[in-house]
Amino acid sequence: MSPPSAAARVAGGAGIVLAGAFVDRGLRFAVNWLLSGALGPAGFGLYTWASTWAATVTAFAPLGLDTAIVYFVGRHRQAGERGRELGALRLGLGLSAAMGALGAVGMGAAALIVDDPARGSALAWAAPSVALWTPLMFLVGAQRAAKDMRGSTMALQVLLPAALAGLSGVGVALGLGLPGALASLVLATGLGLGWAIRGARRAYRGLLADRALRPEADPRALLGFSLPQGLTAAAFRLNSTLDVLMLAALAGDEAVGVYKVAASLAAFGALPSNAVVSVFNPWIVELHRKGDRAALNALLKTVTRWLIALSAPAFVALLVLAEPLIGLFDPAYATALIPLLVLLGGQAAQTACAPAMRLIPMSGRTWLNLANGAAALALNLGLNALLIPAGGAPGAALAAALTLSLWSGWRLVEVWHLLRCWPFEWRGGLILGASAAAGLGARALTDGLGGRALGALIALMAVGAVILAVSRTPEDREVLQRVRQKLGRVRGAR
Repeated sequence: MSPPSAAARVAGGAGIVLAGAFVDRGLRFAVNWLLSGALGPAGFGLYTWASTWAATVTAFAPLGLDTAIVYFVGRHRQAGERGRELGALRLGLGLSAAMGALGAVGMGAAALIVDDPARGSALAWAAPSVALWTPLMFLVGAQRAAKDMRGSTMALQVLLPAALAGLSGVGVALGLGLPGALASLVLATGLGLGWAIRGARRAYRGLLADRALRPEADPRALLGFSLPQGLTAAAFRLNSTLDVLMLAALAGDEAVGVYKVAASLAAFGALPSNAVVSVFNPWIVELHRKGDRAALNALLKTVTRWLIALSAPAFVALLVLAEPLIGLFDPAYATALIPLLVLLGGQAAQTACAPAMRLIPMSGRTWLNLANGAAALALNLGLNALLIPAGGAPGAALAAALTLSLWSGWRLVEVWHLLRCWPFEWRGGLILGASAAAGLGARALTDGLGGRALGALIALMAVGAVILAVSRTPEDREVLQRVRQKLGRVRGAR
């Protein structure tokens, strides 16, 4: 049997990460459902606010090293520079651990000067997670650089959320309230870090075992690439968390709790995006370094179409079943419906453009990526300031959706101008059009739990039929053939 193509290898790795993403999102959804009921909208909003600040700090703390290591490991491996690969790993891990500790101390200090005692206490409980999360993300990036998708998925998307769900359940059962919920977050992050250390040692066993190998660290090159990435990651994180932070400041903790329910549901549509992009990154580096733009453009189109096909059913289901899904939560969260519908539009636009947007940083254009993030942050800040005072949670959702859509659009223009790569072709467009028509039609023509369930089923069948009809390229056939072979081996083992 011939070796798998780049597209097939991306699909295989993405399948692993996607499976982990569904486990991760399902467990985190269970945590949100549990805590939203146990803490109430205001308490859940406070939990969301504190954990959002922790997530924001951890966007700055890694200095972009978690992304840079993917670039440098790929480059050094291709050149056979084992000493430089080892040096980049050691330097990156040391800096990540130091910055994580510094970020935790800074967040703890901020907790002492917050005017609201409840918010100060919440920040203090969440602060230790920064010290653990920062090296965790670097090690996950290192595993993905080595194309060890199973190990990185297990640490970040399986063990950590499973521990969070279990510990949160214990905290609720014991009546530990908000401190128990935030302590569960810290402990679960520590468990994920422990597993990531184990996985990274296994992924780089040969490199670490070579005692004769002399590590060659190049801090200027590493930080020269990573710092713009770190600032970009921080801008990106702020773009994704600014709605929560400004909503807390302008509308209060209860509005944050309601908004978080909508955001946690909308996030299901973006699951395939995170999986596909994390696997696609190393291939961008490799093909761009070879100067093979034609292969990169062809792979981009295939990966984008696959991502659209994977994401479309989730967005259709969320659109049609929005009311029943909101109904799973306490009635106090019923007003999350409008924010959910608005967020779905922005998430859909970003998901369709996600693979193409990675071509800018992974082709070495880190400062352009930073400029894009800063421009999007300024846009998001202005929209939130304009829309939240008048609209509350729906206003925050509209600001987020508009920012995601516009930010995605102008980066597509940049990718075409700089690299002559374009992500869309007629097959992906047909899937997008069919999904929008089926989802909106089913939502308009049905009502009630039974009607919506039937409408969702019919819409999903229609979208599935379109996906099957257009998925007949050589890359599609190769992936399907390999899936059948793996299933055959599983049946044979039984």
